Amino acid sequence: MISNIYTKMLEYSNDIYHDNIIFNIKNYDDEETGLHCGIDINDDKIIIIFRGSDITTWKYSFDIEQICLNNYENINVHKGCYEHLTKSLIYKEFLNECIKCINFNPNFKIYITGHSLGGSLATLFGFILSYKIKRNINVISFASFKLGDEKWKHLFESRNNLSHIRVINKNDPITMLPLFNYNHTGNEFLIPNNSFYINMKVHSTKEYKKCLECLINSYTSRLLSKNS
Repeated sequence: MISNIYTKMLEYSNDIYHDNIIFNIKNYDDEETGLHCGIDINDDKIIIIFRGSDITTWKYSFDIEQICLNNYENINVHKGCYEHLTKSLIYKEFLNECIKCINFNPNFKIYITGHSLGGSLATLFGFILSYKIKRNINVISFASFKLGDEKWKHLFESRNNLSHIRVINKNDPITMLPLFNYNHTGNEFLIPNNSFYINMKVHSTKEYKKCLECLINSYTSRLLSKNS
């Protein structure tokens, strides 16, 4: 069931918030900018993970000025997210390590994931990586904010080797931002919950896990009832 993939990616997206988690390929941490990412191999999967916002990285989420990327058909993307990723001292080393790991495991599926700012970083990194390799790339983001203009959305979704499942909790306010001249990419997977209004509480990985598990249990129960 595809939702098992969601559960596994959410587990990675939550684990990277904890400094004591060590991934089996390598962890990367830029203490100056707060960029934290990792590479893990699990069965036949390569998983690339980005950490979401903390007290040192909130400023990047709120830097909503757009920056034009001349190398990518002049698309305009979220300046804070782009610079948080590409201006980090660890970025080039991390990108090269990802490519090396992918080339060394030619039959493994590639997943990129993260929560909140981490989900947006995962989306942007997946887009950049799609120009570096020909393999299929699967981005599964949680609670990510919008990343760019219409040109960004069109170019992202035209990449033949790139897919994006955007998992969002109903009424998560972060997923609605920024409000103007920004677009989401990929396919939305909406998780229902009991919130009747916009509520920051539903943004946490804890709430995503709880609501996702409820959805999976409900689906499983209906499936069992149908087949009984």
